[in-house]
Amino acid sequence: MNNGTVTRRIPEIDLFRGTAVMMMILFHTVFDLYYFGLFNIDIHSGFWGGFGYITGFLFVFIAGISAWISRMRAESRLDEKGILIKFLKRGLFIFSIGLGITAVTWFFAPKSAIIFGTLHLIGLSIILAPLFFRFSVKNIYIAAAIILAGLLIQGVSGDPALTIIGIHAPDFSTLDYKPLIPWFGYFLAGIAFSAFMYPNGRERSRLRSVKIPAPEFIQLIGRHSLIIYLVHQPVIILLLSLISGKMLLSF
Repeated sequence: MNNGTVTRRIPEIDLFRGTAVMMMILFHTVFDLYYFGLFNIDIHSGFWGGFGYITGFLFVFIAGISAWISRMRAESRLDEKGILIKFLKRGLFIFSIGLGITAVTWFFAPKSAIIFGTLHLIGLSIILAPLFFRFSVKNIYIAAAIILAGLLIQGVSGDPALTIIGIHAPDFSTLDYKPLIPWFGYFLAGIAFSAFMYPNGRERSRLRSVKIPAPEFIQLIGRHSLIIYLVHQPVIILLLSLISGKMLLSF
């Protein structure tokens, strides 16, 4: 579509997404140094623990922002059923990639396979999003309740069947874990933020004159975040293998 203002990309969103991608690459480089025993560093707490959490938050929050914009822009060409199908297809696509990551990690790291990580969460959140668009900015209250629930169940163990919502077996171990509670709350917070900042899928009129410095290369990274997400880890592991002179993964 070439509908000018309505369908143009919003530079600051590509900027924020691109920044999140670069943060992810940095964090996963540090994580791999730790995981493969190349460098002794605490990646579960302190600076790097917080850095990793904020990076995950940005991905999920921005996914919520984008979901709202996509929904508002789809109104001009799709009815409600069409919008539901659009989000179902997109969500299933992202979730299926998450399942692919589950399979790969189960093969290489069976004791820490990714059962419900970032892409699983974003995929399912996109599928659920149409149920929450009607609440617009008020989604912030639902988000707050889900995030609070996440604090209340933190450290609670239970049936592995509840892993998706944040309750898991005591010996649960995984390389990436983003349960619906509290992480779906961050997605809804992104929808609420987007509904306020981009009520019709574009900037409020008073924001269009505000120019945010957005280097083109960071925007480019933001526009191709999914493919970078999928290939960055193999590239990092390959480079670390070459630098260290060790085969970090064996088949």
